[in-house]
Amino acid sequence: MKALGIQYRRVREINLHVETPRRQGDAAKKVQESGNRMSVFGWRHNDHVWIEVFDPKTNEWFPADPSMGAVGSEQWLAARYGFGNRFTLNPISEDMVAPFAVFASDDKGNFIENRSKHYAVEGFNNLYHKQLQALPSWNNWVQGIETLSVKAQEAFEGKTNLHDYTEDIHALWKTYYQLKVEYLEKK
Repeated sequence: MKALGIQYRRVREINLHVETPRRQGDAAKKVQESGNRMSVFGWRHNDHVWIEVFDPKTNEWFPADPSMGAVGSEQWLAARYGFGNRFTLNPISEDMVAPFAVFASDDKGNFIENRSKHYAVEGFNNLYHKQLQALPSWNNWVQGIETLSVKAQEAFEGKTNLHDYTEDIHALWKTYYQLKVEYLEKK
């Protein structure tokens, strides 16, 4: 991509994930061995890496995730937050529910921008034509994203053990599914 003059940046996320007790046990051991950075995966969450590509015509970054086969905001949002069937190229990614923490980083892995609100709040709401913001559980979703994205960044930086927030992650996981129920009931 560099040879073609395409500007891109790595994106690190932590997503809500199907329950995996074994992964929690593995993660807890890794935290003991290597520190809080390893808490980015656990019982109902997991980390994932993809890229954003810069579009000079719109002056905006758009997502590209090879494991999902998703390029562009609409396709990516549907693959990552959609309530219906999702397409993916990697069967492992079928267990990902929805990202709650998204950070753009530079070539050295340093965080340069918190993109959590952009994707998990604004993008998710836009995917459903701004109808989610009127649902009873929406404020809980937004508050959960705001709180957990800060803790997730601290975990990536090794400052916080994200496993200390397992109940908050579980609450956000339940909120996602409650939003799905509320949205489908309104349709």
